[in-house]
Amino acid sequence: AGTDIADVSFAAYPGEVVGLAGLEGSGVTAPFDLLFGLTRATAGTVQLADGEGAPTSPRDAVGRGIALVPADRRTEGLALEQSIGANISLVTAGTLGRFGSWLKQAALDARANARADALKIKRNVLGQYAGSLSGGNQQKVVLAKWLETDPKIILLNDPARGVDIGAKLEIYKIIEEQAEAGRIVLFHSTELQEFAQVCDRVLVFHRGRLTGELAGDDITDHGLLHAINVGVGAASRIPA
Repeated sequence: AGTDIADVSFAAYPGEVVGLAGLEGSGVTAPFDLLFGLTRATAGTVQLADGEGAPTSPRDAVGRGIALVPADRRTEGLALEQSIGANISLVTAGTLGRFGSWLKQAALDARANARADALKIKRNVLGQYAGSLSGGNQQKVVLAKWLETDPKIILLNDPARGVDIGAKLEIYKIIEEQAEAGRIVLFHSTELQEFAQVCDRVLVFHRGRLTGELAGDDITDHGLLHAINVGVGAASRIPA
């Protein structure tokens, strides 16, 4: 948001984790805003798997199977004063209204508990406030909320930010599992080493433009640091 981008063209496919790397202000998170309906493109085209263009609003994005895990979980991702269960069910039962009026609270709680167990969310009871959890468990509640929607595309903006190493490793595993399930995952992090942990390839943004791509063993701290600072994405052009 707040950064114009131009000459950005890429494709992402089910089953892969694609990283978006760049300095703050490089436009690196602009595709997230566009794909989640927070901004509109003034030129160019966006085509999603359903054959349609970019979403016109966040509600449209959610309805079309797009999930966004924001960088700031406490202000954008969670309702801290609501229960873990209410947070997990929020989008599916609320925004999407997927269960209509027939699914009773006990059934919603059972779904939320199953999701919390699958993501290893450490809790006393489902009814405790989300704000009472550790940072890593809060972030897993955010992930649980969006995975409940059964998304086709998952946008992850710094999903392991500010959590301990144990929670980081669990979050990396969750990301890997989502790709293996055939979802498209776009990933951004402010920690360069995370790209090598989770990404199949990384798109490099520099001054509002997409300047290149790193893949496989070429995704290194050194290679990424050089690429995001000077705008060179081709590994063969990165000095040793």
